[in-house]
This record gives sequence, C-alpha cells and structure tokens, in this order.
Amino acid sequence: MFVVDVMNTVTSLFSYGDVSLEYQVIEAENSYDSARHAIVMLHEGLGSVALWKDFPTQLARATS
Repeated sequence: MFVVDVMNTVTSLFSYGDVSLEYQVIEAENSYDSARHAIVMLHEGLGSVALWKDFPTQLARATS
C-alpha cells in the first residue's frame, strides 16, 4: 500500500469578467499516477475553501 505523507496544495482565484472562483488543487508530492481522476467539490458560499477546512486534504490523502 502506498502511503502519502506530504501533500502539495495551491489555492488561487479564477476570474472571468466580474466573477471570481476560488479553487484549490491538492496532490501528493510523490504522485506516481498521472492518469488518476480528479475529485471536484463545489460549495455555494463565499470563502468556500476555508469552510472545507482540512477535509479536501484528508480526502486527497485517502484516495492517492
């Protein structure tokens, strides 16, 4: 079993006109499978990335 200890996280904004979407990309530092599928989590509120807290990182770690 492959255990992931270190996760690389990038948080940024995508803007289109007057609308901005905050997003976060989380991946294992030692990622060995470049063909794995993405998990997309949507949230309707402002500050969504902060509201998820560490759940996305835990999910990424569990599915890496």
